[in-house]
Formats: sequence, C-alpha cells, structure tokens
Amino acid sequence: MVKNTTGGSKAKGQARKVGGGQTHRLHISHDELEVYAVAVRAYGNAMFEVLCVDNIKRLCHIRGKFKGRGKRDNFITVGTYLLVGLREWESQEALIGKNKLPNCDLIAVYSDQDKDRLKSEESHIDWDVLKAMEESQKVVKCESSVHFTHDEAPMSVSTTSIAPDVICDEEEAINVDDI
Repeated sequence: MVKNTTGGSKAKGQARKVGGGQTHRLHISHDELEVYAVAVRAYGNAMFEVLCVDNIKRLCHIRGKFKGRGKRDNFITVGTYLLVGLREWESQEALIGKNKLPNCDLIAVYSDQDKDRLKSEESHIDWDVLKAMEESQKVVKCESSVHFTHDEAPMSVSTTSIAPDVICDEEEAINVDDI
C-alpha cells in the first residue's frame, strides 16, 4: 500500500492511484466457454446485450469486479469489445423457448489498443461479425445549416443527414411568425 505523506481529505485515495504507466496483461480466451463479443445495447442495472463471435445475441451481466473502484478502466459503451463467459449450468433451449436471451458474465473489457493486439494474436477467429456490428452502431453526426433571408420569405432550413446506408437531403420552410 502506498504511504500517505500529504494527509488531508481524500489524499489517501489519490495515493492509491500513483504509479500508472503499467501495461496490463491481455486476457485471451483459453476455454470454449469464454467467447469474444461486442456490446450492442445498454439496458441498465449492470446488463448489456452483446453479440458474440458465434453470431448469437446474449444478455451480459456486469460482475461486481467491474463496478465501483474497478469501473475507471473498464467503462463499457456500445461498440466495446468484451470477453464473456457462457453459463454452462443454464439450459439454453429453455430460454430460447421463452423468447429470452441466453445469459453470460463479463470477464474482460478491451480498450482500442487491446483490440488491435487481440486481432493480431487471435488470428483464427472470424472478427468480421463483431466488426460489422461495431460499424453499424457508429453514430454519424448530421451536418445542418440554416439560411436566413432578410425579406418576408420564410426561413429555409437545409439538413443533410449522412447514415451508413442512406443519404438524404431535405428542404423545409419554417415561418418565424408561426412559432
């Protein structure tokens, strides 16, 4: 434990965070019950919907290890690569019959640098499933421009929306007196 030399309120908590710059060990799957996945949707209450490499959507439960003090380096958003552990004690057929997602538990969270290392070390895995889901989840910001006119003509608003599959241009007229 790090020695608290400065004292005062919350100084000891800051002392624990000294000594960064360490590279962590990359957690690689060594078991058939450990599967790589990408986060698709956040449900809240420490649960995510994930798409695994075997092209099955599952409900991922975030364990207590990744909450609280351990949350800082393990922040999960949509599109984050994960290593999940399948629950072998649960009957998958019973869940599918009830239209529920199979459950899994979070084992590791990969950063952007870890993704590249993981893809180079685990070359036998088909990463195209996860890459396609990650690209479809990217949010493309819309460019919008507003044109003002000085005469009695209504204001014209031009919005260009760029999506991965659809490109649309819309012209709408807004009368300021109606607002």
